[in-house]
Amino acid sequence: MKLQKNPVLANYVSARLGRCWSPEQIHGRLHRDYPDNSRMHISPEAIYRTVYLNSGRKILPQKIHHKLRRHRPIRHGKHYTSRGQWRSTIKNARPTTDRPQAADERSEVGHWEGDLILGPNTTQVATLVDRVKRVLDLVATPSRGAPGVKDQLIGRFNDRQLARGPMRTLTWDRGMELAEHQAISQATGVEVFFADPRSPWQRGTNENINGLTRQYLPNKTDLGNYDQSDLDKIAYELNTRPRKCLNFRTPLEAQHDHTTRKEQVLP
Repeated sequence: MKLQKNPVLANYVSARLGRCWSPEQIHGRLHRDYPDNSRMHISPEAIYRTVYLNSGRKILPQKIHHKLRRHRPIRHGKHYTSRGQWRSTIKNARPTTDRPQAADERSEVGHWEGDLILGPNTTQVATLVDRVKRVLDLVATPSRGAPGVKDQLIGRFNDRQLARGPMRTLTWDRGMELAEHQAISQATGVEVFFADPRSPWQRGTNENINGLTRQYLPNKTDLGNYDQSDLDKIAYELNTRPRKCLNFRTPLEAQHDHTTRKEQVLP
């Protein structure tokens, strides 16, 4: 196995697995960090094989599989089912077909997708992700009722726009927690759109980031134990992980590159 023969590469992979990077992210980042050194290149499949066979060979730290997104010690079958849930009707909900063309084409930053991830004891956290740069924001949300979610998002949106530039649109699922979307738009200027029922692919960027966030906030975790500073640390970890869709730059690197280019064209 390649990692067994190359301790330097093994240490690189081990350190990044320990930070919950995926094998694909590690593979892509190695090509950016060592473009001309083939000894420091390894495929995602080779990393997965080493993780799944690690218990007998001890090439990587014990129980390193817990750092993978699904925490599985062995490969799992692909055929699973999930039950949808009924949603009430949200008044004046605008569909994703009404979104600006720039949002659909991902040609402009500031178009976000959002959702609540849920924990026991009616605890929840709001996840927000930019469709272009994949920058994640986690928002502490003490209540999943529409008034509480509205207040938390309004405060966070206004803080973010002051610090990092405009937020233009938000795409959410059909959860009733965003029933007061019109009040959010009035207070922040952010236009809110809703995906069709049982159509998670219409906000696939957020679905993906929810899976990544669950590495840090697993199912059955009491999310009420995390304050905003805790969530900011988790968001920073994910915003400094390379992403394949960004050519293995991190979301913060992509955001910095965009800001730098924008400043260069200003008079």
